[in-house]
Amino acid sequence: MIADLHVHSSKSNCASPNMNLEAIITSAVNRGLEGIGLTDHLHPFTQKSIFTKTQRELEQLDALSLAIWLGVEADVLTLEGAIVGEPGLDIPVDYVLAGVHHFHLPWVERPDNEEPLNDALYKAHRQVMGAIRNPLVNALAHPWSGVAKYAKLAGFCYDYVKLEWLEEESEEARKAHKALEIPTWALFDKDGAISESFLSAIVRPLIQFGCPLYIGTDAHEPNRVGAKVKETLDVLLSEGATMEQFWLPPVGTK
Repeated sequence: MIADLHVHSSKSNCASPNMNLEAIITSAVNRGLEGIGLTDHLHPFTQKSIFTKTQRELEQLDALSLAIWLGVEADVLTLEGAIVGEPGLDIPVDYVLAGVHHFHLPWVERPDNEEPLNDALYKAHRQVMGAIRNPLVNALAHPWSGVAKYAKLAGFCYDYVKLEWLEEESEEARKAHKALEIPTWALFDKDGAISESFLSAIVRPLIQFGCPLYIGTDAHEPNRVGAKVKETLDVLLSEGATMEQFWLPPVGTK
C-alpha cells in the first residue's frame, strides 16, 4: 500500500491552519496515495479531546477509496523511552508513534551539550531502544533524522550512527513487531536529490537487518501530504526492501 503514515492536522499547534481533514484527503488523493495516518502531536499540555474530535469527523465522512488511520505522535520524554500519557493512553487512536529525538523541546530529556558527541549519540540510541520496548508504542517517528535536526549536536552526520546500534534497533523492532520511519524529507533534499549519506548510513542497514519500516512525510502543510512517498517506496524496494517489510497500523478508521 502507498501510504503516508505521519501527517499533522491543524489540531497540532505547529501545523498550518489550512490542514483540515478535507485538505489532507484532497492532497492524499491527488498524490495517488492509498492510505494516510493522522498523527497529531501529544505534548504534555495537549488537550486529549482533539483526538475524539478527529474521530467524530472521520465517522461523518462518506465512504472513501482512501484508508485513513487515526494515530498520535507522542513525545518521548526520557532517554529510557517513556512517552507522554503514561501509564495509559486514554485516547481513541489506532496507533501510537513515539516521537524520538525531540531534543529541542524543553520538557524532553536530552544529551548533555558538553559531552563527547559519541556519548550523546549513544543516548539517542538508548532512547530508540527504550521507545521500541515501550508497550504503548506501535512505531517510531523519525529516528536519527530527528537528531540531524537538533542543532545543539553540532558536528553530527549520519555516518556517526554505529552499525551495531542499527542492528540492535532492528532486531528489537523485529521482535516487538514495531516499525521505524523512513522520512521522505530525510531521504530527499529540497532539490529532490537523494541524500546519499542518509541512504547509505541509515536506510540500507535497516533494510539489510530486516527492520520493519513505514514511510511518512511529517506533513504540516497540505502540499506536503504524500510528497515523495511513491518515490521513497521505489527507492526502498530498489535497495532490497520487500513489501512484507512495510508496516501498517492494525485498524483502519475508514
